[in-house]
Amino acid sequence: MGIRFTIASLVAACALAAGPAMATDLTLEYKEPPATPPYPYAGFDWEGFYAGVGFGSTGLTSGGPADQEYQFQGIAGFNFLASSVVLGAEVYAEYVTDFTDSTTAVGAEARAGYLVTDDMLVYAALGLHRYQPGGVYATGSIGAEFVVGDSSTIDVKYSYLDHTNGPFWGHKLSASWNWHFE
Repeated sequence: MGIRFTIASLVAACALAAGPAMATDLTLEYKEPPATPPYPYAGFDWEGFYAGVGFGSTGLTSGGPADQEYQFQGIAGFNFLASSVVLGAEVYAEYVTDFTDSTTAVGAEARAGYLVTDDMLVYAALGLHRYQPGGVYATGSIGAEFVVGDSSTIDVKYSYLDHTNGPFWGHKLSASWNWHFE
């Protein structure tokens, strides 16, 4: 019994001595998992309906000094997406003023663009612009549209206007804030 008791006492003494050390080794420290976004960003969805408001300035001339006018716009459109190519159509209505007289205008255009990045579209457009009452202008435009929120963009555009039945032509700069619907 002497040797067995001694070995058992020795094992028990070692276990008692190692117990606190093992207990500290087993304590686990909670670590916060790394932050992840609520969803992975897959780029802006350019496809579908959109509507917006805008402001523009046009200088129309028949060869002499340009008549300057300003437009406040309401815009609606639809885009189709095919890889990095965006095809679309847009209509707009405008309140037009030179701060002495005012009128309204409407227009429509077809546009084709290319996604330079997920958040930037460059495009060209062809359309018609009609003053009420008044002339009809053919338009050619180039522009860039930039994502500024989850469902909104800013569109900056230059248009050349050519009177379809008269001597007038002009240049128009405009910008709009557009909301895209899913």
